[in-house]
Amino acid sequence: MPQPPAQDDRPLEYRSIAAHFAATAHSVPDRVALRTATDTVTYRELLHAAQASRPRSGDARRAAVLPAPLTPTTVATALGLFASGTPVVALDPATPQNRAQKITAILNEHGYRPWHVEVPVDLPREPDAEAQWGAGPDTDDIATIQFTSGSTGTPKAVLHPNGLWLADAQLLNDRFGLGDGRRVALCLPISFAAGLNVLIAALLGGAEIVTVDPQQHSARAAFDRIADNAAEAITCTPAFVDALHTAARGATLPAVRRIVCTGEAAHARHVRLARELAPHAVFTNWAGSTETLAIASYDIPPGALLPHGVIPVGVRAPHKQIDIDEHGAVSITSRHLALGYLDPTASAAVFTSHRDGGRTYTGGDTGRWDEQGNLVLSGRADATVKVRGYLVEPAEIESALLSYDDIREAVVVADTSAATSLAAYVAADPDARTPAVAELRTRLHRDLPAYMVPSHIVVLGALPRGDRGKIDRAALPPVSRPEFEPPRGEQESSIARLWSEVLHIEKVGRTDGFYALGGDSLSVTQMLARVTEVHGVSLNPSDLAGAPTVAEFAQKLTTSGTGVLPATTVALRPRSPNTVGEPIFCFSGAGASSLCFVPFTERVGAKTAVYALEPKGLERRAIPDLSVQAAARRHVGNLRRIQPRGPYILVGHSLGSHIALEAARLLESSGETVELLVMLDPWLSPQAAKQAGAGLPDVRVTIQETMPTDIKSWWEHQKTVPLAGLILGDHQRKTAAIEEVGIMTGLRYVPRPWSGRALVVLSHLNKDDPRLWPRIITGDLTIRHLECTHMSIVREPHIGAVVTMIEELLST
Repeated sequence: MPQPPAQDDRPLEYRSIAAHFAATAHSVPDRVALRTATDTVTYRELLHAAQASRPRSGDARRAAVLPAPLTPTTVATALGLFASGTPVVALDPATPQNRAQKITAILNEHGYRPWHVEVPVDLPREPDAEAQWGAGPDTDDIATIQFTSGSTGTPKAVLHPNGLWLADAQLLNDRFGLGDGRRVALCLPISFAAGLNVLIAALLGGAEIVTVDPQQHSARAAFDRIADNAAEAITCTPAFVDALHTAARGATLPAVRRIVCTGEAAHARHVRLARELAPHAVFTNWAGSTETLAIASYDIPPGALLPHGVIPVGVRAPHKQIDIDEHGAVSITSRHLALGYLDPTASAAVFTSHRDGGRTYTGGDTGRWDEQGNLVLSGRADATVKVRGYLVEPAEIESALLSYDDIREAVVVADTSAATSLAAYVAADPDARTPAVAELRTRLHRDLPAYMVPSHIVVLGALPRGDRGKIDRAALPPVSRPEFEPPRGEQESSIARLWSEVLHIEKVGRTDGFYALGGDSLSVTQMLARVTEVHGVSLNPSDLAGAPTVAEFAQKLTTSGTGVLPATTVALRPRSPNTVGEPIFCFSGAGASSLCFVPFTERVGAKTAVYALEPKGLERRAIPDLSVQAAARRHVGNLRRIQPRGPYILVGHSLGSHIALEAARLLESSGETVELLVMLDPWLSPQAAKQAGAGLPDVRVTIQETMPTDIKSWWEHQKTVPLAGLILGDHQRKTAAIEEVGIMTGLRYVPRPWSGRALVVLSHLNKDDPRLWPRIITGDLTIRHLECTHMSIVREPHIGAVVTMIEELLST
């Protein structure tokens, strides 16, 4: 997309941050400079506080280590230190002690005397009488020492002169419009270079800063602060846009005219979310580094088409020259860059000084110019890897993953310990169904060359982030897969080939599990169809659930139908000499097969037996259960054949939760003990809400918002009920019919109070009135919430959190 031309390099008007701020404060003394959650501070008040905070004598070899929460007293103290010529080292209040000690040691090692500044509780009000406050420091004097994140093991101390901050203020004031009284929501920590850059530039430009500390405010509280104060611009990371959008739940920020994102790569997903959050806002992708501060920026107007692939970082910042050599290495040249590192050896490796006083920084970024002359960063030179002889940029794979609406975060890393392989770590959108690994592989094979599809894809609840909000790659969990054991015999080899074909995996061994390799219900259906084509054997999803590995499933080709358990009871991990304790019985929901509990089985560990109880008519032709009570009676008879006496542990999902509740009641009425009932995202019917909520005003349940419950709709659903379990044909049609029966059964069900011990885990989309559950579970009730959808709660990574909750309750 064409961009407005880069700004002209106009001369710096002042020689220091302090001098420029003083001039601004004198020109707009009564304008609000800082607006906190509890107070406002004008430019006059902030200038007076800064004058009172200035040390009596500056010392360029003393470093002021400043705890930097985003408060007026912190800002005033920092401005006073800038005026004195004392370099400021801004540290996050949550900085781990060992990192703070390492920073102190580095300062001492290079001749700086660390001075741990105590920030006053209250804002000083009496100004110093000095007329030329801030006139002492000069453009090339060090204003701040910023420590990098230390991804190489040791943080680097970067020396920032006054001129660097003053040059960047021209970009933020003129191009971004963060000045002249505009209300700017600062949602970045000021211990982070980008956050301090926004703070300084906005104050120099005369903006009104709305303080939103992302470490102190929840996403919802941040949204409310931005909305209540009618902020016109937001500065934050792309991840914070995602968090704001989730917290908004459809609400918008109509006053916002610009969202500036920095700190990590932005993708089309972030632009889309920003538009839904602030429909009138320009989205600005702002790129920089600790060594250069601002490099370039790229604006996407609200009416422009969503970008495809990597978003450009755009046109150069004022006073910066960008060059790209024949290998794609990006270098930045300017009179106003960092002066280097404290360690001269480290400086010599990436900084080059020129006779005119300028410097060039070449830090390892690679990039290119697009057709409109915009800079596009491809990634890091040290991140580029060779896979099967091809050069691969992990950033391109990340961009593909983040183009999918159901993926919120993604990072791709290379494992070079043996043959180079790629691993992708993703976190799903909590408002969307969590995609299976096999589904993601299928998409990537559609969108990328085969050699770029990662060998491993790991789905996490959220990607780990460091104290600056960036993805912490060192904290990513290691990928794991059983040691490869080749298939034995033709049947195992045939099954391995079919699984490899369906799951888009190069090599499948006899001990590999279908779900562990990333399969889901859709890929199960595809695989079973291929088995029928190749082997002429018709198997059901429950056959795979009870035999999840290649070796076990291959045996099903010859032993199908010879099991001793009823068709609706599936041994996901049968009792054996290798299992200990009581088994866990899992009740699946409307139309759901036992496969939905395979991830649960893998999570509880190899020592625990697990059995799944399916709806009647799903796998074999039969009249389905037409009430929750009937299903519970049938399942209790079957589970007592496996475990005649208690204590029992019952787990249900969706409608299965209600069946498990009735099963618990039946077991207790026969004198047995139910140790724990686990209900995963059960929904309550309007009738149940009416009865359980008697005497409670304004009781509402989710189903009233998500599906019609009028008489006409009821009878339309009822038409399919009598023949649902007798339908012949494809599995999907039969499943849909059984699901319809389950929905009608659930709508008729009214749970009675039960006094046992229960864990109720609800998705964040479940809006059933929380006052109802204590009236239904009158005993020991624990309620937890997960950020996921109804169907995703039984998938990774959310099912891992469920298992942890169960283990904690069983251990107490």
